[in-house]
Amino acid sequence: MIQWSQLKMAKEIVFTEHAVFKLRLLKDHGFTITKEMVRNTIRRPDFTTEEKYGRMATHKDLYGGLVIRVIYDEDVNIVVVTVMVARREKYERDKIR
Repeated sequence: MIQWSQLKMAKEIVFTEHAVFKLRLLKDHGFTITKEMVRNTIRRPDFTTEEKYGRMATHKDLYGGLVIRVIYDEDVNIVVVTVMVARREKYERDKIR
């Protein structure tokens, strides 16, 4: 039997233009977040929350109480909608796994 995490690992992760823009903007503000870091945040999150419009958000510790927060849609592929750096405490209380 295939587990949910294995299925998620097999799906292609694609980035919207907005997500790529956000990665550049974060870099301009001193946060170098790579596409591989985003992929790792999706595949192996520290915690996950449900978001508006049926989207999911995965969070991965960065440093100093900050997390990489990735908002994505999931269907045939995983589509990264946006990426941000946020305070862990703001979202951790809403985690679902």
